[in-house]
Parts: sequence; structure tokens; C-alpha cells
Amino acid sequence: MGRTEMLRAQGYTYKAFEDAGLFMVVAEASCRYQAAAEYDDLLILRTHVGKISAASIRHTYELIRGKRIITTGETLVVCVDSDGKIRKLPDWLLPKS
Repeated sequence: MGRTEMLRAQGYTYKAFEDAGLFMVVAEASCRYQAAAEYDDLLILRTHVGKISAASIRHTYELIRGKRIITTGETLVVCVDSDGKIRKLPDWLLPKS
């Protein structure tokens, strides 16, 4: 959800990837729980872009309840085509120099 909303906030959608014949697959994921969340807790998910390479993006996450970070995580997503072959990220997604 965090990655999708981050794209939306920048004026793009995941559908734009699909329309270009590309997909972002999760190659790695990790999560560290520091405290429990309960039903009806108001939670904030902060998503940060870590490292961007030619074909992948590393994201880090913080799940926050009140002022406390209760969970942290990280994912590595890789850009692939419909055959599962690794492809370069679209230029519109790469950082502007």
C-alpha cells in the first residue's frame, strides 16, 4: 500500500507500469515488530525510497501508532516484464539529475 500511494502522490499509478508491460515484483522483504497493534488503532505508514538502481527500488517502512514506531520493514522490488525477465525501470520513475 505504501509504495502504491507513494506513486500516486507523485502523479503516477501502478497501472502505468502495467500499461507499459512492466510489473514490480517483491524480491526481498523483512519486517521487525517492536510493539503490537490492535484493532481500531489509528496507524500511519511512512514509506521511504532507499536505493534506486537501473531495475530495482529498495523501500523502507515505519508503522507508527501515536508517536511510537511499532514496526519497521524493508522491501526490494524489481522491474520485470510479462515473461518475468528483469527490465530497466521506466525513465519517468528514475530520479531526475
